[in-house]
Amino acid sequence: MLAEIVDEFDLDEEIAIGDQIAEEEGLATEYVENETDEFAIKSMQEFFEKKEYYCGGVIPHGILFSDENVRLVNEGISMEDGVQAMHDILDQNLCPDSCEFNLASGLSWQVQYIKQLLQDCASKRIPKIFAPGIILIYLDLCEGMRYKEDEWNFWN
Repeated sequence: MLAEIVDEFDLDEEIAIGDQIAEEEGLATEYVENETDEFAIKSMQEFFEKKEYYCGGVIPHGILFSDENVRLVNEGISMEDGVQAMHDILDQNLCPDSCEFNLASGLSWQVQYIKQLLQDCASKRIPKIFAPGIILIYLDLCEGMRYKEDEWNFWN
């Protein structure tokens, strides 16, 4: 079922626009230490611009743009690993109020919510390589659903 999100749900065209913008601005779309930090941070700013901290109010910049979060976004998590981590997190939690899902679709609310979050990234022209990390941070900071870095070691 999760593989279907990656295979069936084609964000490539919309997210590729973000990659194209990065290339036009002379920024790499793959991780190169310190060269893409600025673009990763700009992408994070774009995505989190109108998002609220799970406990209310603005997300503190020191937390949002921590070295750990920038690294999570910048080093890139494969879409497959990211979607699996998202599903694992959602599977351990109740459906958030921000999730819009249709029971008649036959897809679980978790799968529909992941699609919704990926569409949000695509609409904001977030490069595909940044989307999984940004969504994991969103689940943590905006929904209060923690990801466990030890459990999902993306940097090996």
